[in-house]
Amino acid sequence: MNIYDKILSCPEFCDSSFPRYAQPFRQGEYCAVTDSHFLALIPKNLVEGEYELQDKPAMSRFVEKKPNCNILFTYEDITKVINEIPVCDTEVCDACKGMGSVTYRFDYKDIIYTYNHCCPICDGDGRIYSDVMVKDDRYLIKINEKYISLGNLRKLQLITSFFDKREITLVIQDNYECGFILENIFVFIANNFVDDKEEIKYVTLNGKKG
Repeated sequence: MNIYDKILSCPEFCDSSFPRYAQPFRQGEYCAVTDSHFLALIPKNLVEGEYELQDKPAMSRFVEKKPNCNILFTYEDITKVINEIPVCDTEVCDACKGMGSVTYRFDYKDIIYTYNHCCPICDGDGRIYSDVMVKDDRYLIKINEKYISLGNLRKLQLITSFFDKREITLVIQDNYECGFILENIFVFIANNFVDDKEEIKYVTLNGKKG
């Protein structure tokens, strides 16, 4: 298994609770893995494995985005800012994966019905009490002009660690995503919306502008 197939098969990058995001897939000229907040796109000529063709979620809007910035970050930059984040006495709820809601499914007369409901384990908070002090994966990190969560920054750190050079460049930033280039692959991370008047706690990820 080469490095690109290892990335596609990495469980941290998918969401097994939703069939659409549970497995890596092929679409157009790319193979992809996503959990709906983190997306890695790898040219299909670089992978060795066979991946099922899937038309949703549509990848075209990502590959058609135009670069609008150029900021280089190293694995050490990412690790440094993660270390700066304070610890707390709660951890991500394993039942809802921090989403605060869970999906119920039931079968009636050969029809499957689904609906979302407040998570009964964490009462919709997305976190539960922890016996040990941990970092809150919802903590915000400012990258250039936008914010992402610690949970997604950890995934950025992980994917950067796969490569010897261990560098990643922010090349796209808009109201919706931060887009990075790492070696031959694209990485997109959903921005966290922050109201301009909202008082928030965050740390800043500093990089080297190109």
